[in-house]
Amino acid sequence: MLSINGLFNPLETLDNLTPKQVAGLMAENLPGLPEKEVIINRVFDHLLVSPVERGLPDVLQNLLLISQMTIIPCSSYILIFQRLFQALPFLLTEMETVVLHVTEELKQNGARATRVCSGVNSNETLLSAGLVSAPCSVDLQQYACSSLTGFTAENLAGLLKCQLSSSSSYSKEIWKLLFIKANDVLDGALIIFTNSLANMSQPIGGDVVSQVLDVIGELRLERISPDQWSDVTFISMLFTQNLEPFLQFASPSLLQCTSSKNLSCQTYQHILSMVTLFSETQGRNMVDFFILPFLRRNTTDAGCVSTANNSAEWLQKNFGPFSQFVSLTDMLSINGLFNPLETLDNLTPKQVAGLMAENLPGLPEKEVIINRVFDHLLVSPVERGLPDILQNLLLISQMTIIPCSSYILIFQRLFQALPFLSTKMETVVFHVTEELKQNGARVFDHTCECNETLLSAGLVSAPCSVDLQQYACSSLTGFTAENLAGLLKCQLSSSSSYSKEIWKLLFIKANDVLDGALIIFTNSLANMSQPIGGDVVSQVLDVIGELRLERISPDQWSDVTFISMLFTQNLEPFLQFASPSLLQCTSSKNLSCQTYQHIFQRLFQALPFLSTEMETLVLHVTEELKQNGARVFDHTCECNETLLSAGLVSAPCSVDLQQYACSSLTGFTAENLAGLLKCQLSSSSSYSKEIWKLLFIKANDVLDGALIIFTNSLANMSQPIGGDVVSQVLDVIGELRLERISPDQWSDVTFISMLFTQNLEPFLQFASPSLLQCTSSKNLSCQTYQHILSMVTFVSETQGRNMVDFFILPFLRRNTTDAGCVSTANNSTEWLQKNFGPFSQFVSLTDLLSVNGFFNPLETLDNLTPTQVAGLMAENLPGLPEKEVIINRVFDHLLVSPVERGLPDVLQNLLLISQMTIIPCSSYILIFQRLFQALPFLSTKMETVVFHVTEELKQNGARVFDHTCEW
Repeated sequence: MLSINGLFNPLETLDNLTPKQVAGLMAENLPGLPEKEVIINRVFDHLLVSPVERGLPDVLQNLLLISQMTIIPCSSYILIFQRLFQALPFLLTEMETVVLHVTEELKQNGARATRVCSGVNSNETLLSAGLVSAPCSVDLQQYACSSLTGFTAENLAGLLKCQLSSSSSYSKEIWKLLFIKANDVLDGALIIFTNSLANMSQPIGGDVVSQVLDVIGELRLERISPDQWSDVTFISMLFTQNLEPFLQFASPSLLQCTSSKNLSCQTYQHILSMVTLFSETQGRNMVDFFILPFLRRNTTDAGCVSTANNSAEWLQKNFGPFSQFVSLTDMLSINGLFNPLETLDNLTPKQVAGLMAENLPGLPEKEVIINRVFDHLLVSPVERGLPDILQNLLLISQMTIIPCSSYILIFQRLFQALPFLSTKMETVVFHVTEELKQNGARVFDHTCECNETLLSAGLVSAPCSVDLQQYACSSLTGFTAENLAGLLKCQLSSSSSYSKEIWKLLFIKANDVLDGALIIFTNSLANMSQPIGGDVVSQVLDVIGELRLERISPDQWSDVTFISMLFTQNLEPFLQFASPSLLQCTSSKNLSCQTYQHIFQRLFQALPFLSTEMETLVLHVTEELKQNGARVFDHTCECNETLLSAGLVSAPCSVDLQQYACSSLTGFTAENLAGLLKCQLSSSSSYSKEIWKLLFIKANDVLDGALIIFTNSLANMSQPIGGDVVSQVLDVIGELRLERISPDQWSDVTFISMLFTQNLEPFLQFASPSLLQCTSSKNLSCQTYQHILSMVTFVSETQGRNMVDFFILPFLRRNTTDAGCVSTANNSTEWLQKNFGPFSQFVSLTDLLSVNGFFNPLETLDNLTPTQVAGLMAENLPGLPEKEVIINRVFDHLLVSPVERGLPDVLQNLLLISQMTIIPCSSYILIFQRLFQALPFLSTKMETVVFHVTEELKQNGARVFDHTCEW
């Protein structure tokens, strides 16, 4: 308008402008108009005469959109906020909510440019030279923070070429600021960039492309109307010209966002056809975040079924190359008319095997399916993937019950084909059918007749009163990890004997709860009256090995953290009963030094409990392991005693710790070991627990003295100790020392005080969850528990939560004569400090009250966190006064000194709780009354917090109570 008529004054025509035009008038640089201060004041003078009728909400929403695309000066933001806040007392509640929401969003958008460009001095001359010669020779942040005068589409395209094919990395905020400033040339730049891609010497790639596409999505895709999303001509042009190079790098969030748009089947299929498959991760992301969410939408043509004439066309149009990552179950759930038998050429070997083995809805009988599959495969067995399909069928048969009739038909078709197969293929068929026979025989050797009522009664009262075969042959509906753990307890400690096939069938049916059951069983072993033993344990471990160990990847076999957790949580009770075949199988895996040593150590720990025959076997197999696993001994224990001696004298950590652990340690003193601890525990070195344990075992006679010396010297150390290594060392000390303490000593506060003060104090803040849990289970008295607690320094949230979850609550919840140590304190504050110390901040009020029914949080408000104080007002807690009393007591406390006593944080936490919990209407009203009564005495900053929070609370309350709450 201004370019056509230079005398046009939009301020005289505000009634005739749209909300978008009015917002643009305040935000954009327009020629020939007054200063922004004049414009903004005139606009608000006009709008506030009648905010609703003159469209204030729509103007603000458009202003918000413009602020995401345009840099608005700081002075304009300030003036807009001033005018809005001045108007608040005169606005309706609904309008007030809009104003608070929009101003908050505008603040964030305005802060972006300030945050990105803080401390950046842009040189326009340098930028100009850089654009001409080498655009990437200038830091991207320099571009984003400059005015970009004269910046063209060609300049931006050149910048994209070099940035996206390099290893440079910049935040999304920098890219967004750049694109906002270059908004007028962005579309043109994308077209130039897309057209030049074929001639680029370096391909684009990496996280940076994904980030750039996310930003383009925010600035461009969010502006597309619902009608445009369903217009295939528009979408085709947009994605072809602007976005095609980026599509394969789309992030999960952008894929999910796009799938939620008003796509038609045609626009969805067009976008899908433009995305190239280049990795499994990208393929699975496409399926999980774009394909399945769109096709599952409940529209008039859900699944886009009507867009195809047959199943093969439907699969290709709607899944493309990504169909390999979709299960047949998902395909059939989306399109009940889909017939995989018509698309065998488009299915993967895994999908074809599943088609024969799994129960899939709406398909013909298994006989028809299996015959159709083999008719297809045997036309050209190698080209059509018969070997891979058989291997996948074999894997499925280990996890799924395949009907006997299906096995028979599969064998018939394979044996009929043998005369026409190559020798190599014949060998594959014989091997797989033999394996399939064994898997099938485990299931079908015994008739499965079971009584579900009898099973249910057995699980409740006496699980082993029912024959194990009954369980294995039942449907196991409602069978839990606790049920299976109970069954393991009584079976493995009895003289009962069942075949491996029955155990395998049981574990396959209970597959979903097997891991949980093994953890429960392992944790309960110490409390079992009868020990486990016999061939049955070896058989059970063999079956677990088939179902679990064979699923472990090579990378996981070499990961000591994973192997340690697996063997500790799931398998530890069984290891001493491992069969020769399982040991031999394990030795053939991709073990690293560390994982081998971990398993090796577990086996040797079991030696004292083994029979002579089993001991001989373990020694034989571990010897084999040594010979076969030469990779473990690339760093053998060959040590130089002279070198060690020199190292101990001058620089103990100049010698590798493994050298010490593997030496004889002749003449090794407490001072030597203390010196080694000082330099190791304050460095970044990392050694396995096994190496530390071997060292401490060899230095056992001087270990206690070394710990005392180390503890006393800690204050004078230049480098603090820290890291996982300290936790590992403490775990080893725990195994070697804490396990030797008698029950009487654990309850003797003098002994515990001396032990922990002299030997362990520096380590306590690094205690691992397992050591904390172990310690909490000992025969601690309230005095020894409180003494240990008082010695532990709070260092981090993770450590604090571990202390609560694995030490404090397990001990205080123990059912002793003084549960909760309630009698050791005179009041609630003393009880909280003595029994929780600095870790009380990580305990919910519910837990505190469950441990001590006499605890009164109103007496300890100074010791509670903002989250706990907010919960005290909002949550239903047993044994406390009425909410009116609680809320008034809390506000009486807070308003003495609102900032120092944390009123803002309490209100923010109250807001969070209100989103998750139904707070009574009467509580809301009382909270608002107390806050509004306090307003005249609060600072401006605090007043703003109160207005914001009360408005949010009103909205949260309104969602629950409609209009029944008279605020």
